[in-house]
Amino acid sequence: MSFSSIPFIYLFLPFCVSAFFFVSAFKNRTLTLLCFIALSLVFYGYYDWRYIFLLLFSIFVNYAVSVCIFRCDKEKYGKILTGLGIAFNIALMGYFKYTGFFLENVNALFGANFSIWKIIPPLGISFFSFQQISYLVDTYRGTTKKNSFPEYLCFVTFFPHILSGPISRYGQLMPQIDGTVGDGGKFSFGNVGCGIIIFAIGLFKKVVFADYCGEIANPLFNATAAGNSLTCSECWEAAVSYSLQLYFDFSGYCDMAVGCAKMLGFSLPVNFDSPYKSKSITEFWRRWHMTLSFFLRDYLYIPMGGNRKGKLRKHFNMLATMLIGGLWHGAAWTFVAWGGMHGLMLVINNIFRDILKKFGFDGIRNFALYKCASVILTFVCVAMAWVFFRAESFQSAWTIISGMFDPSLGFAQNRYFDLNQFSLFGLKTPLGFQHLMMLFLLAVCLFAKNSVFMQSVVESLDRRGFKFCASVGGALVMIFFCSLILIGRTGNNSFIYFNF
Repeated sequence: MSFSSIPFIYLFLPFCVSAFFFVSAFKNRTLTLLCFIALSLVFYGYYDWRYIFLLLFSIFVNYAVSVCIFRCDKEKYGKILTGLGIAFNIALMGYFKYTGFFLENVNALFGANFSIWKIIPPLGISFFSFQQISYLVDTYRGTTKKNSFPEYLCFVTFFPHILSGPISRYGQLMPQIDGTVGDGGKFSFGNVGCGIIIFAIGLFKKVVFADYCGEIANPLFNATAAGNSLTCSECWEAAVSYSLQLYFDFSGYCDMAVGCAKMLGFSLPVNFDSPYKSKSITEFWRRWHMTLSFFLRDYLYIPMGGNRKGKLRKHFNMLATMLIGGLWHGAAWTFVAWGGMHGLMLVINNIFRDILKKFGFDGIRNFALYKCASVILTFVCVAMAWVFFRAESFQSAWTIISGMFDPSLGFAQNRYFDLNQFSLFGLKTPLGFQHLMMLFLLAVCLFAKNSVFMQSVVESLDRRGFKFCASVGGALVMIFFCSLILIGRTGNNSFIYFNF
């Protein structure tokens, strides 16, 4: 049940808000939590009910380990128990996501003939595993308090974030669940209105912007996967369109997740902050998939030594962290290559910054021309790396990346598009219009206010004022408009990050 599906928009979400309104009248927090848990399990089980038992098993084991960490002598047993809990989560994730990948590589390296198991991983396993790892580590560090099992169950299964994040940490969500801070478990028409507006923004980004870019990117990447060649301009078109598709798809999902949570009185952490405005790769990772970036920094990079053991070790830690981050996204060497590219770019960025400081040129970064060039270069590097993220093989990825800088391939366009392939707002658009649309969306990424700003504006409005009511009404119209587009659309409409 995708956030951008008709059953979710018109059945599940209204039922959730209605059930929340009904249950909150009893003013019993435990009853409210049980309501959230039941709704979340129904949402998760919609894809495959059998994986509910795996999810509950994972939650039970992690909660039991956390209780043991609380009760034991942490100096003697805390690190061992935490390590066992982390190993359990990695083993569970490894079995479902990487068994086939491991056997394929063993067969290729050693000439073995192991049969490849086709295991379909449970949706969201990467996200709820990382979330529980963070909880175990925070418990060992003493930054959590002991919570009841229903509170922990709600913390992990909460449906707005279980499938693709944001990766919520203890301090960001649990205090809202146990009633320490925020409006979690308290019904408010104002929160419902805010949530509707934020949800509508995300739905529009997904249905209108991301899916349109997908109509551009998919035929071009499919052409290279089939062994066909692309012209220089088509290679750029493929890289840029997929960069835009991924951003609007995932940031749209996160907006919708934040909106759903807001309707229920919860605030999820920000996951995007205009990443394509970044002036360096380092800044990009402070703006893109922020909860994953912070997880990798706090639970992997810093424990490995961070920048405390010299520059060489610092650069090694950066590279290793990004390689692991790449593998986390998927069981393919193309994802490892994507992570390795970002790791190398982070290292180069840090070395370049050190050189500027050493020779007294650090002030050049304040010049407008330098900032403009930095944004362009950063986007080009990120777009090139996204090619590996999307491509089905190294050969396909290299065909596009090398073609981006080979004018001899020519500049012919529209060779892999059907005449009536593109549609915007449900209306067919002519070939060539997609280039104008890509330029417009790039301008939106670079110059428009982002969802974080819009959310702050919405929450600052008087909940009973005309502007707020008009905004909610406009959001409902936008949701209805997007649903009309969805009704007329065929094929898979799931979010890209559901694959991870």
